[in-house]
Amino acid sequence: MDAPNVIWLTLDSVRADRTSVHGYDRRTTPEMERIATAPKGAAFDDCFSHAIWSQPSITSMLTGTYPSAHGAGLHNEVLPSEIEPVSTRFDRAGYTTAGLSINPFFSEATQLDRGFDRFRAITSVKDFLTRDSVVPALKYLRRIRSHSAGFSTEVSKHRQDFVVNEIAKRWISDLAEGDDPFFMYAHYQGAHYPYYAPPQWAEEFVAGETEMSLEEAMAFAYDRSSNIYREIANGCAYTDDEWAALQAVYDASVAYSDWLVGELFDHLQAEGMENTVLVVTADHGDLLGEHGLISHNLSTDDALLHVPAVTYGFPDVGSRTDEVVQHIDLIETLVAAGGASTNGMAGYDLREESRPYAVSQRGKETRDRTFTRAQEFNPEFTSHPDVHDSLVTALRTAEYKYVRSDDRTELFNLPDETTDVSDDHPDVRDEFDGLYDDWFDRYGQPVESTASASHSDAAKQRLEDLGYVMDG
Repeated sequence: MDAPNVIWLTLDSVRADRTSVHGYDRRTTPEMERIATAPKGAAFDDCFSHAIWSQPSITSMLTGTYPSAHGAGLHNEVLPSEIEPVSTRFDRAGYTTAGLSINPFFSEATQLDRGFDRFRAITSVKDFLTRDSVVPALKYLRRIRSHSAGFSTEVSKHRQDFVVNEIAKRWISDLAEGDDPFFMYAHYQGAHYPYYAPPQWAEEFVAGETEMSLEEAMAFAYDRSSNIYREIANGCAYTDDEWAALQAVYDASVAYSDWLVGELFDHLQAEGMENTVLVVTADHGDLLGEHGLISHNLSTDDALLHVPAVTYGFPDVGSRTDEVVQHIDLIETLVAAGGASTNGMAGYDLREESRPYAVSQRGKETRDRTFTRAQEFNPEFTSHPDVHDSLVTALRTAEYKYVRSDDRTELFNLPDETTDVSDDHPDVRDEFDGLYDDWFDRYGQPVESTASASHSDAAKQRLEDLGYVMDG
């Protein structure tokens, strides 16, 4: 069989337990369900991201290495030159490579554009004024009242995923005409805060969930998720009805992202691209009240780490769709299937091996930036009982989650992630101690880079609109 085309879609901030393809009781993801149940489709029900926010998670996907090793978004601002991205691996195996991003952490600034023959990061209005995006942008403008916030001047209310999806479809058609297989990675805004879903989807998912009107629910969700540091600092003390409004608007954002996935999948089918692998996943989830928090800054809870993973045309991996897997396993399997080298990657080829446990991390830097910003609103917000102060690593099996940092070690009997059961299961804790030491010695050792990320002013504004703390 010829090497397959590979299309990898990352939907930002989508947690698995809010997707109907993974069991949620509201049909937020009928298109992912359609793909997963197609003759060549599948859903990996226990897929866990390697990090709780975009930069380290995306970098793990695109290198097949763990966060404490590549350090991007932790101790490094950019991908170290010593670590080879999968785009370069595919390129050496004869692939044409393409990268498309709406997230500035997947961009030239973080050096994650390395190895892509074609690369576009859309972070400002002028990024739409190129040959391959003018037509999609005009289509978007014609639909701006139904697919976005109308002609509002509040930039962060506008979700440009429609344009990204249209560009992705155009690129796929173009790449399919070539003689070589292709690898395309596209990053969508997905359900990233601030939460403001297009009206058609918002109306469907908000109705009946809250006593608020649609307009009130949208305004509440937008305000709270636009001011995450203020809300974290002040304890997210919402009523049940307010939580319902926030979560309903989040669900609507997930449903809109799913609709776009369906549009792209139909395009693939129309193109007749049978020898093509499609992966649809998320870089992380979002806290929606767990530990009294919102956003994706502090915890290693499953709400942040358990993500959807739906595939079409993926290599046969038998029953491993029911086992714990991670992004670096999916990408390593695809790199190997494409005939490229996997030397230096840290995942498992799922055609041959099973993953014994998932590994996810949150850097000290993320914790410190979050607390510093939150203290602008509440100087007394100096700690949180569920938040580790240093680099934290979580090892997860189907039954337990082991969380370790310089501060302390905890063991949780899932799904409970608040009660430390270390004293009740000392043998399990000791076993995880050994697993962690072996894993860190083999895969967790840091690679250092002194390079700085060179975000443009427009990209910095985009990141601030998305709620990130920017230095300088």
